[in-house]
Amino acid sequence: MKSMETCTTCTTKDKAPTSKTYEFYNKIDTLKYDIILKDKIIKGSKDRIVLLVEKLKKDETEVENFRKTNETRTLEHRKIKEAYEELKRSIIAADERDFQRR
Repeated sequence: MKSMETCTTCTTKDKAPTSKTYEFYNKIDTLKYDIILKDKIIKGSKDRIVLLVEKLKKDETEVENFRKTNETRTLEHRKIKEAYEELKRSIIAADERDFQRR
């Protein structure tokens, strides 16, 4: 094994200066934090999407329930209106009979 003094593969001139090394480490750290931050943002977005999908399903269920309730109330209203019209006609007919008897 050769010692570092006799090594011809690399020399001290070829090594990067210390300031450059720190710059690269700082860039790597900055990129690492950026990646971690973006991962957190993506995870938060995915969680928000899940919550919104659940809320959407709940709202769709509520809308369907309101629609069914509205249909039943519309039918009840129609029946009550028909009964009212029938009662009104019978009252008018009874009044006409009473008027004719006098």
